[in-house]
Amino acid sequence: MKIFDPKDAIWIKGSSIKLPVVMTGKQINLWAEHSIIDGKSPIKEEKYLNGETTIGVWNSYKTYVFWNVIFPEPGQYEVYLNYASKEASEITIQAGKESLTSKLKSTDGWGEFEEIKPGILNIDKKGTIQIKVKPTSKETWKAINLYYIKIIPK
Repeated sequence: MKIFDPKDAIWIKGSSIKLPVVMTGKQINLWAEHSIIDGKSPIKEEKYLNGETTIGVWNSYKTYVFWNVIFPEPGQYEVYLNYASKEASEITIQAGKESLTSKLKSTDGWGEFEEIKPGILNIDKKGTIQIKVKPTSKETWKAINLYYIKIIPK
């Protein structure tokens, strides 16, 4: 089965139209470039990773980013996160009613990206589910740069 990657899709720069990403294969990468930002604090920037789009300047604990993903079936999905930060922080990855909380260690710089596995999400129904990445709390939030979320059926 072919893996659909949103980087293969046609995207119109500056367009506010964001179509759902379809989970059709063995994994999907939810790239920062294709995320939707709820709030004004984080921005999409191309300063790191040889000009790849990342989400940065994420100063507010009240904002989040998300993708709409069409899951073909319920099940368990491993979740990976690629990020960079100067300080330890904490995020929550939410999929519908299910969520994971993950402590993030400092990666020693805004351009020093690392992939971690926060855990497994249980998707309880097929169809469109919003995958949201948000600060866990005001007390635990320190800014991060986000490159992608990777989702793999278990």
